[in-house]
Amino acid sequence: MENTTDNKNRGFGSRSMILSYSIKDLAKDAFFPLIVSLVLWRLSIYYVKDTYALVCKVVEISLSIIPAMIALMLTAYVFVMSFLFGKNIVSTMKDPQKGKELFRSINASFGISLLVNVSAIIIFYIIYVVSQINISAEYADTINNLVILFVSFLVLLSITMQIGIVIDLFNCGQVIVRNSCED
Repeated sequence: MENTTDNKNRGFGSRSMILSYSIKDLAKDAFFPLIVSLVLWRLSIYYVKDTYALVCKVVEISLSIIPAMIALMLTAYVFVMSFLFGKNIVSTMKDPQKGKELFRSINASFGISLLVNVSAIIIFYIIYVVSQINISAEYADTINNLVILFVSFLVLLSITMQIGIVIDLFNCGQVIVRNSCED
């Protein structure tokens, strides 16, 4: 599927996308979702009587939200690519190297966000199907609480990554405005 071993293809594929998205970026994106998920998880341990019903509801809601986010993200990505690269804005920037880095970062943000969202849909679908099977387990509440933690984190991460996409769109707009004003 991907070939990143020879020089002409370096910079392409999922490995390159993941490497373009720094640990700092991931930590920044994951901080708020992790804190909120831990709080929700702790609250669910003490105050939720039917954790199974909560898991089913959260997964159901997540499966209805995330596809819409993917559609919006793809639309935004097409917008960015058509406006910025259609006009070859990078070559007109004062510092083309910084422009390349900005666009590489934007591209990685979109790619990682899409990867997280698509992975979330797959995971939520599997959890939803398993939850419909009604498997009983000795530690069902513990398992359900861990699933609540995981699902909460993943859906909140998916949502908060959209904030980064909005900022990236703004930055792209600023580049277009600055370049238009200089012409």
